[in-house]
Order: sequence, then structure tokens, then C-alpha cells
Amino acid sequence: MKSSNIKVAAVVVFYHPNLQAINSLKKLSKMLPVVVVDNTEEGEPLEWVESESVNIIRNMCNLGVAKAINQGVEYWQSQGMNWCFLFDQDSVIDDGFIEEMITPITSKRAPADNVAAYVPSYYAKNLESYGSIIQVEKFGITRRHPKYARRNELWASYAINSGSLINLNSFNTIGPYLEGLFIDFCDIEWGLRANAKGFQIITNPEATLIQELGEQPISFMGKKIVNHSPLRHYYYIRNAIHMLRLKHVPLVWKTVECAKMPVRFALYSTMTSNRIQHLKAMTLGLIHGLKNKQGKYCESTRNR
Repeated sequence: MKSSNIKVAAVVVFYHPNLQAINSLKKLSKMLPVVVVDNTEEGEPLEWVESESVNIIRNMCNLGVAKAINQGVEYWQSQGMNWCFLFDQDSVIDDGFIEEMITPITSKRAPADNVAAYVPSYYAKNLESYGSIIQVEKFGITRRHPKYARRNELWASYAINSGSLINLNSFNTIGPYLEGLFIDFCDIEWGLRANAKGFQIITNPEATLIQELGEQPISFMGKKIVNHSPLRHYYYIRNAIHMLRLKHVPLVWKTVECAKMPVRFALYSTMTSNRIQHLKAMTLGLIHGLKNKQGKYCESTRNR
């Protein structure tokens, strides 16, 4: 694909956005066209956000991250775009982020046809650390620091959605995000599915996305560990079990995840401030995972 044919846009997923999210959107909209997929419930209109460079898809309810991404991607495909950034509302980018991220697709050397996405390095502000490049191999999972990895070590099996630059031509072959996952693991599943179909995810260590991961982290043995709400831990456990059923997910990943699950139960049910709620949520996630429940959690389906 020639650089002259490159058309890039962005999808931003909103859910009860705060002022910082709105300001980040305004900044981003000056760099490239944006569609906001708003999962906020009815009663919080965002008409004043709309402009020539910002379009809004209002769901009027929370349909989940996976559905919102698919809606945004479908919109830009209908507009003739061939590359698309994905952003969460709490992501922070510097002035050179977009230019740095699109360098591989606008340079004289065209990107390979089998590239599913380019992803930045990630810095978790609340954890005070960079996220690792995750590489799922036949006999183990390797983690590499993005700033120290060699050029041939920059491939990733998956990465978090926010900040990623998706190849929409590859997206057609890989397929949409699994909407039944709703939120957790939708990025991991899509990445592993891309790998299984012969596509690559490439890390660009020169671009860094700053983000808050979860809520107040847990301190354990001198290390800060990601912490989420009880509801997110429900989705985590439930969706982890669903991932074990998928044929394209490597056995080594499934084995590691099975080993991590009891550790997560122990940590979040003993070291969080609302430990009982976490334990109940994770237990319900386990039950619903075994029953193969998917989609949004609803109180009315709690005991079904």
C-alpha cells in the first residue's frame, strides 16, 4: 500500500467521561478524524463535543468495549479508512505520538501485509512502570521491556487496545472483537486470533501511551499489582474460563492462566479494602464462566 493511499482515523470509547477525557478528545481531534462511541446511559448528551472532525455514535447504554470498538471500526471502514487508532477515554498521548505511530505505515518501506496492528509502549502511571511486550511461544510466555528489546524482539502476541493502530484490511480477515467478552480479555483474544491466522502485532518503542491501569494498586512483596473493581474481577474470572474453550488460544497461555487464577482469588479476596465483595464477584464469575455465560452482567441473571 502506497503512503499516498493511507487514510487514518481514530475510535475513542466513552463511558461517563470526565473533563480530562473531553480535553484529550479535543486535542486528538486536531490531529486526525475521530469517532466517539459513547456507552454512557441516556441523559448525558455530548452534542457540544461534535465538530467537523468528531462524530458520535450514542449507544444510550453500556454495550461494552468490544461492541464499541466494532462499531467504531465499522464506521471508519464505511468511510474508506484503512488504518484506525483505538483509544480509551483515560489515555494520555504527547504531541508527537500520532506522528511516531504512523511512521511505519507512511515511510517508503510499506508495512507487511500480515501486520494486524502497531502498538506503542505503555506506561502505567499508577503502577509507575512500563508494560511488557508479551510473547506467547510454544513452551512459555516471554516478557520484554519495550525500551530494551532488540528490533527482532518487538513482535507481540497481544497488547491492550488503547493506543493501538489497527490495519483495517487485516481486520476484515481476523474478524471483529468478541462482543460476548464485553470488556476483559477482548484485546488478548483478538491478538491471539490474529496470531493464529498468521498476522503480527508490532511494538513501536518510540511511542509511549500513558494510562491509569485499574484502581488503587495492591502492594505485594514490594511490587505494585493491578487492581480493579469487584465487577471487573467478575468479568476477568468469567472471561478467563471462556478463553480456555477457544481453540486458537495456545495451550501454554491456558496453562499459565489456570495457574494464575487461584493466586488472583487469594490476592483480591485478602488484600483489597472491600475483600468480601471481590470474593463474591470472582466466585460468581467462576460459576458463570463454567456455565458459559457471556455479555453484560445483569443482577437479574445472577442466580441463573
